[in-house]
Amino acid sequence: MARLIFPNAEDRLVYTIESASDFRPKVGAKVRIYTDAAGTLLANILTTAGVAIANAELTVDGNSLLPLFQGPDGGATNIDTLYAKGVGGTTVTTIYANVDSRLDIVSASIDGVITGSGFVTQTQRTADLALNTNNLAFKIDADDWANTHARSVYDLPSAEDVPVMTWAAGQTSAIATPVTYKPAIVGTGVAVTGWDGETTPTEPVFRFFPGLFRTLNGGSGDLALVGDTKPGGATQAAKWPLVFSFNTDAANSIVEFSFFGGSPAQVHVEVNGRFVHKRTQRSSVTGSAVLLTLTFPFAKVRTIRVWGDGSLGLIAVRIPTGQTLTKPAAPTRRVAVVGDSFVNGAGAGFEAAPNDGTNNRESFAPQLGRMLGAGDMLLAGIGGTGFVAGMDGATPNPYSTRSAFITSKTPQVLIVNGSINDGTATGTIQAAVEAFLANHTAVSEIYVLGTMLSGYNANNEAVKAGTLAAGRTFIDVGGIFTGTGNVISQAGNGNRDVLLRSDNSHPTFGGHEFIARTAFALIARARGIV
Repeated sequence: MARLIFPNAEDRLVYTIESASDFRPKVGAKVRIYTDAAGTLLANILTTAGVAIANAELTVDGNSLLPLFQGPDGGATNIDTLYAKGVGGTTVTTIYANVDSRLDIVSASIDGVITGSGFVTQTQRTADLALNTNNLAFKIDADDWANTHARSVYDLPSAEDVPVMTWAAGQTSAIATPVTYKPAIVGTGVAVTGWDGETTPTEPVFRFFPGLFRTLNGGSGDLALVGDTKPGGATQAAKWPLVFSFNTDAANSIVEFSFFGGSPAQVHVEVNGRFVHKRTQRSSVTGSAVLLTLTFPFAKVRTIRVWGDGSLGLIAVRIPTGQTLTKPAAPTRRVAVVGDSFVNGAGAGFEAAPNDGTNNRESFAPQLGRMLGAGDMLLAGIGGTGFVAGMDGATPNPYSTRSAFITSKTPQVLIVNGSINDGTATGTIQAAVEAFLANHTAVSEIYVLGTMLSGYNANNEAVKAGTLAAGRTFIDVGGIFTGTGNVISQAGNGNRDVLLRSDNSHPTFGGHEFIARTAFALIARARGIV
């Protein structure tokens, strides 16, 4: 049998982990390839040109990637799994043959191969290869595109769009004669609950992520806008995040926000589609009433979006006199994400690395949504729930209790994750998955992610079976967190040592980034993009 090309795109990147969210390249590092998981038997490997590689030793290239090589000739059995270990190191990492290389072997031995769109005959596959639509070079380029695109959502804005962020206590504006904009239900003289951020009354300036909102504080209970409780989210205090955007005019270079609650205030600021910081920023002052001022290098039209949690109250946004704010255009691609605490976040989001938690603006859900081109997102995660699991007091609150609200917001994309909260009652899980998906037949693009922790293979297979029975796309991220350790108690047998918090259940921020990038690559492949 032929030698397969290694490694697959996801296995090429080589790095060291300085912290849970700081991955450093290893250009020039030496790596040896083995045929056994213990890392003792050197593999007989060749360059792509067919030249023997001495000591099975590779040098990481200038992009911190392992070079491509030909794996061992396995005779009658194709060898599609090898093991890599840094010279002088002890950690052994599994690497796999390039996906297209494996498909080429399969297609050479049977009359057809399964692709993302169905069964393709060998004749058609040969024609595809001739057109360079599915050959090795194309596949590598496409996988590189997926990885590059996933990384791009973390790019910072251009220098002209990076503001200086200044925090101050109180509510007194530092702008001499400000123009003040308040959400439509703030400062009306009456408390309001269950407002959708769009209508009754109509919101003229701010564009909110879908959810429900209410006012609180002040003599009339109308001082500030906060997120209202999600359906079935009372016990978990799960509120819709307060995420809003607006456009500035060409004369603007200063924007001031007046917030109440959420002490300390935490926000993620996005300018023209790019986050100013990778992580949520905390107020540097104490107290329930704070001001945040963004001062840009010079004036220009910008779209600014602020991501806050549901307890952060928005009182007003202020700009200098003579300037105006306008409402951004309605999004054309809405992504809804339903899930458990993997979606809603676990931990405050500012614990010290490496045992850092995430909030619902930092979990894999908004990261993956951005990778998928979301104009806005409906973040419907509630901790402790699943396709089956979840109680809001004495009332069950599985994923399906959020279906009606999700349907009312007409998303173009729906993502839902399998949950360890459902345990391993496979028959019940499969039926619940099918029932949930039956609630969302109007959504054309649905991706069901598998159950991610090791030890839940039966759960993952049940989620898969239910998804496929419903005719939807299953994204197999089952067991992507490997080993038995965590960032505090490392076991040296898997990636949980650097990606899972000490509670042994929830990812760190780096773990959430890992989920998002892995899921995006698999979704892109499922859709035939790569």
